[in-house]
Amino acid sequence: MGWTDMGNASGSLDTADLDGTLVPPWYYEAPPRLTDMFLATFIWGFTIAIAAFSCTKAVRQTYRSWTRSHRLNAYIVMIWLEWTSCVATTATSWLFLENFINPSVWYFTGMLCMWTIQVQCLTQIMTNRIALIMYNPDRAIKLKWAVGIAIGIINITVFCIWVPARLQISPAYIRANQIWDRAEKCIFLIIDGFLNGYFMYLIRTKLIANGLDKYKLVYRFNLVMVVFSLSLDVMVIGLMSLPDDDVCLSHQTPHRDEHSRALGEGTQNVDPSPQLSCRPQSLLRQQPSRRRLSPHHV
Repeated sequence: MGWTDMGNASGSLDTADLDGTLVPPWYYEAPPRLTDMFLATFIWGFTIAIAAFSCTKAVRQTYRSWTRSHRLNAYIVMIWLEWTSCVATTATSWLFLENFINPSVWYFTGMLCMWTIQVQCLTQIMTNRIALIMYNPDRAIKLKWAVGIAIGIINITVFCIWVPARLQISPAYIRANQIWDRAEKCIFLIIDGFLNGYFMYLIRTKLIANGLDKYKLVYRFNLVMVVFSLSLDVMVIGLMSLPDDDVCLSHQTPHRDEHSRALGEGTQNVDPSPQLSCRPQSLLRQQPSRRRLSPHHV
């Protein structure tokens, strides 16, 4: 059956068959295994614990800033936006894996909105940190605008590619997402490395070189954290090359119960659904996984 024959008799999508808003009838779920769900739940709990610790620190910083100036500066606003978007992303991702949220254009778009807030706030926090020790305010403003525009262009391209790929609109979108997902993470790695490297350079040349030896410990600590952070970015890019997220055998349909997307470890494969049998072979070979929900990492 051709690609144009997958809708109803007239060639258009039958909205009665959609699982969610703008989800095509040939949409196929690749549910995670039960062990993956256990791991995701453990990581979610660990994330919530760290979020609670981060929240207390953000509250203290907000209180100190408010007592000094009686207003909220840009840094305070960005750290709360960053914290809120991260918590919202991890919560909705877990609910999605547990089948409380169905796939739809609204869910995937919402995840991208949260991801956009995260990367924009994170990079602007880094540029604000650089601006504190950059003696040229004009250069600091230009740096903020340059980083913001570059990240914004990446955000727009991800919106145009990632959502259609997650909705499995066509094999072309899925293939484009496989390529661009790795490319944009490499771009983020370069931007992250540049901002952190420039910050370390300014500490060494503007502070330590002028006799402020108390910043040596700060310099060494941040150097270790920068290496650790960049290593995690490289690891994420490497994990994306694993074949598990991109392979879906056309002759196997994982068993799932009616309550969760998780797979049992010892379950047998059952016959493919009628919708699966009419999907193009290129989609069956390039099926995106539901386990990695964010484009950054989301």
